[in-house]
Amino acid sequence: MNRAPRSQDIETIMKRGFFICALYQQISNIYNKQSDRHKEITVYRRQSMLLDDFDSLDLNVSIQFAVRAVENPKVNTVLLQMTIDPMKSSVPFAYLEENSSYKYENEILFSMHTVFRIIDVHHTQDQYWLVNLSLTSDNDPTLKVLTDHFRKEIGSGNPLDRLGSLMLKLGEFNQAEEIFGTQLNSKNEKTWCSQAHLNHQLAYVYSHKDEYTAALSYYKKALEMELNYVAED
Repeated sequence: MNRAPRSQDIETIMKRGFFICALYQQISNIYNKQSDRHKEITVYRRQSMLLDDFDSLDLNVSIQFAVRAVENPKVNTVLLQMTIDPMKSSVPFAYLEENSSYKYENEILFSMHTVFRIIDVHHTQDQYWLVNLSLTSDNDPTLKVLTDHFRKEIGSGNPLDRLGSLMLKLGEFNQAEEIFGTQLNSKNEKTWCSQAHLNHQLAYVYSHKDEYTAALSYYKKALEMELNYVAED
């Protein structure tokens, strides 16, 4: 599950969307119950960049894991140092020592839309990279500009439609095809407008994949739906 967002594994994300929503709600509930612990803290996470493997740990445990990874010359080891100030950000997170099987790690779980600002990066004497991060505030002007830009670029629609549009912007046409194809076959997307839109999006995807016969077929379907609606109106 950790790997899916980083590798843009859309199939896994879509199949586990219900789990992600439930997890976010659970994190929010725990966050509200732990209001007495809402103070500025610094936490650490180790990541081996080539292995896409990380653990949320305290500093001592993080360094132990990071040093082990240094023994592999093909792995770039990164230690993330994150400063969290709940007074500046309302993004929920949860202390997991009461729920984790690894209580000694003092894990903290953040919700998926948590955004950090990179403060600085430097190479340590222990042969790993230390990246200092700070949780962005709710009123961060740079983040607001970036968010507004993406919202304008991606457009409106339901979450899956926006995700598909994002994949188009990123040039990830296979992922976009999977998203729009799943929506097209969904019982929730049976209005002529949504069907025409999804057929048009799939046509756009196939045209960029140089599959012009399929693209033409979907463009025709979208056009027929548009013309039928105009005729009925």
